[in-house]
Amino acid sequence: MTSYRPRYEQALVFACLPVFSLFGCAANNDAAHVATPSMKAEASKPDASLVNTYWKLLEINGKPAALGAGGKEISLVTGGGENHVHGFSGCNRFSGGYKQNNDRLEFGNLATTRMACAETMELESTFLDALNRVRRYSIQGERLTLYDEQNQSILLFEAVYLK
Repeated sequence: MTSYRPRYEQALVFACLPVFSLFGCAANNDAAHVATPSMKAEASKPDASLVNTYWKLLEINGKPAALGAGGKEISLVTGGGENHVHGFSGCNRFSGGYKQNNDRLEFGNLATTRMACAETMELESTFLDALNRVRRYSIQGERLTLYDEQNQSILLFEAVYLK
């Protein structure tokens, strides 16, 4: 013998299902703290690319980097032409070339504009000197570390993406 339900009971059950599922989800506070696959993917982003990425300076010789003239961040971008680098060095814009082979990296023939900024000239000089001493790099996630000949970290950058 099959069980028979009147149509109005079936309609009532189906009408209430969305309400019960809404309250069921809201009442389960633990579900809000479970990482979804898309959240896990964001946490494990691939390494940024050395080329065509805007790199904002975070540290020089292990110390937090100050802002340049006008409160502008010191930065570099590789790309925009074969082995070309350009950026802001604290007071002036700079550009030049670079050589990259595996994890080896060297900057050369750097030229700057000729503005004078009394408060940031020492910072600029330190930054450009460090760029000239770079011999190796590593990228982990969105962090670019540049190393000197003794394998000491001398510059630390963070990738910045346009929104």
